[in-house]
Amino acid sequence: MKILPLFDGPGQRAAHFFRNVYLKNCNLTIAAGVVILGIMGYAHWIGKMPSVIFYLLPLGFIAGGFKFRHDALKPGNWILAVGPDRLWIKYRSYLHSSLPPEDEQIIELSYDEITSAGMLKVSEYRTKNDNSKPKLYLVLTLAKPVDMSLKKALCAEREKVKNEKLSKYFPVSIRGDNNKIIEVHVNIGDRKKIEKELHLHGVDIAEIAIESQNLVNPPKDKQKLEQQLMRLVERGEQWDAEDVAQRGLKISSSESKKYIEELNRRVWGEI
Repeated sequence: MKILPLFDGPGQRAAHFFRNVYLKNCNLTIAAGVVILGIMGYAHWIGKMPSVIFYLLPLGFIAGGFKFRHDALKPGNWILAVGPDRLWIKYRSYLHSSLPPEDEQIIELSYDEITSAGMLKVSEYRTKNDNSKPKLYLVLTLAKPVDMSLKKALCAEREKVKNEKLSKYFPVSIRGDNNKIIEVHVNIGDRKKIEKELHLHGVDIAEIAIESQNLVNPPKDKQKLEQQLMRLVERGEQWDAEDVAQRGLKISSSESKKYIEELNRRVWGEI
């Protein structure tokens, strides 16, 4: 295992990139905006369009599409890269691209270091009738505990994001008391492609696991509640953890914040 800066990352050695923002989706958004704009223009021409203010809708589609297209073409817009003898995981989110690009932000793993891999689908219920899209995680079980250098790097990344007041989204976390599990947030549409690539390189693929997180009605059992809070803290979902702690433990907002800070120290240690 190695921790690398972006410029020493996979480059052309990687067979595939699995991205956060897809160019195809951006182009479809722009195309949809152009089509709607054309229809509205024709309607306005024949006198069926009540006001030019309605042009803001397709123009918004087009502007948004170009903005996302710009993000999609950024060098840092990738999560996972698969090479012939190793894989690379980028633990810095593209949302944090304003941080120094020379920072270490890539985990390099050889396939020999991975004992098994599997997918975890997590449904989070934030309201009583929440139908939000589930999250998908690639779970890699390692033969040995992760290097302390990786844990320190992930801690440092969280500290930088906190200091810069950026969006608290962290695509990579370490799980388990033995520190042998790396969890990577990936796109649901990439599941079969990722499984196929890892299988081709001799990595055993486990059956997909299902997990449910009820953030509205936390478990009443204290042990189950702490497990849920632990998972949220491991994934860097600080605000959700504080909210769940406040609901589940029936404590004040300031008390829940202190409780989660203490849990953070237990999980990650002192930064």
